Amino acid sequence: MPTTLLTDIAETKITAAAGTGSAVAITHVALGDGNGSNYAPGHAQTGLRREMARQPIATRHIEGGNAWRVRAEFGPETPAFAVREMGFFDADGDLIAVWAGNDVEPRQTGAISYLIDHVLSFTRVADGLVIVEAPDDELAEARGDFNRLGARLDAMDQYSPADQVAMAAGVQQAMNLGGVLLREMDVMRRRVLAQGVALIRLKHVIAGMQLTKSEVRTLHLSQTGTVGAGLSKAKLDGLIVALPDDDYHVSVPTNETGSPVQYFAYLVKSGGVYGVDIGASVPDEALALYRIDIPAGDTASNLNAVTLVDLRVIQAENAWTSVIEPFAAVAFADALPSADYMVSVEIEDATNIAAVGDVVIYDKANNGFKIGQTGSADNVRIRWTAINPNYQ
Repeated sequence: MPTTLLTDIAETKITAAAGTGSAVAITHVALGDGNGSNYAPGHAQTGLRREMARQPIATRHIEGGNAWRVRAEFGPETPAFAVREMGFFDADGDLIAVWAGNDVEPRQTGAISYLIDHVLSFTRVADGLVIVEAPDDELAEARGDFNRLGARLDAMDQYSPADQVAMAAGVQQAMNLGGVLLREMDVMRRRVLAQGVALIRLKHVIAGMQLTKSEVRTLHLSQTGTVGAGLSKAKLDGLIVALPDDDYHVSVPTNETGSPVQYFAYLVKSGGVYGVDIGASVPDEALALYRIDIPAGDTASNLNAVTLVDLRVIQAENAWTSVIEPFAAVAFADALPSADYMVSVEIEDATNIAAVGDVVIYDKANNGFKIGQTGSADNVRIRWTAINPNYQ
């Protein structure tokens, strides 16, 4: 099962703090995706395998001894990723504790708030040497200086019976109002689940757009695989884009690192002109053509060690039929009890809003749905809202 470990850096800091009256103060929590896979945490870690978001701890609560319950919230604006690891950092930015495991069941961030409610227990550390530096939560604030409910009731004896009755009536009224608010919030919760933005791309290769290696560190562009008088065509941005065969069309970077790297070759409009470019990821407005795998330490003047992986989606130009059905998949951060919900959509942007056609919601499931379009517009940005999901 997932484990929370104190790091070697934490042990060093705790040892240095012992007997000095100071403490190691945890202030922030970070989330990561484990670089795409689960793993068992290690004491020697100085950071997460791949940190994706970090927030100050919102509230704390002492659970007893050296155990702290910490809470933090990562809002809907947080990038969407699968959480496989958590790190707890001090004010110096050092990793004090790490949570991960080989059997973590990842949860998804983005679209709706991702809440952290985690107990940090330091059973082998002397009391007071590790603290969580954050505001007390509502329970601790309400309890004040009274550690037991009985002590708070005993303190009521300082008031007259009439005052005690009046205070009890005020508490009852507040509880009634709280119940009304809770019911109203429950109605809202049942009506609206989440909101987000989806991007539908309508891009494909019509003919050609083949990239082949040259004798130097560049790629040829051609219709047939051999540079000649050919003409490659592709559909993007709502247009038919044509590029003539071209020797040495785009340069491929070297890799001076000790690890393999991946780049992508894509068709994109830059400076008013369409051409093939290379980057670490494919921009939203671009059409992916090839993945370029470059091994570690490849600084040669040729591309002999480089691998090209064809990513082209090819559909011949046809005025009557199309096998390209543009859609975007939307995933919920948490699965719903059922697929009995409605989705409202609003078109925010497109290459040609008049050419979007109908927007269709389909393949609704507990964990998400698909948004499709029937028109010929590209780069269609749609804001969606899931309504009345009866979410429990």
